[in-house]
Amino acid sequence: MNNLVDDIMRYEQGLMEDEEIIEFFQMLIDTNKIYSLQGSYQRTAAYLIESGYCVTRYEEEEYE
Repeated sequence: MNNLVDDIMRYEQGLMEDEEIIEFFQMLIDTNKIYSLQGSYQRTAAYLIESGYCVTRYEEEEYE
């Protein structure tokens, strides 16, 4: 992916495909950058985790 600002702009403008959105949010979760963004990003990440599209580090360790 591009840099974070470019990715945020693409996401905000609705220019990402579903797969890109999932990869974007997984990166935000993996790097803990999700916690520095506004609440709507955190709620979307929580939804993606609950729906099984993204995983937390804890969940990744369980599968290894």
